[in-house]
Amino acid sequence: MRKCQTKTSDEPKKNRGGRPATGQTPAIGVRLPAPVRTAAERSAARAGVSLSERIRIAIERDIADHG
Repeated sequence: MRKCQTKTSDEPKKNRGGRPATGQTPAIGVRLPAPVRTAAERSAARAGVSLSERIRIAIERDIADHG
């Protein structure tokens, strides 16, 4: 009878679980009251951009105006 040997290593396995990195900026979750989100969605639709892009624009403008 032959015994099977498995290769063992002293090094722990690298965790590769989860979604791979996209190379984009990190996501930041924000809770918005329903009226604010609705207004942002309408503004995004009028501007022809995504909701995320519209929120980025609003934040960038606020920072530029108020430092």
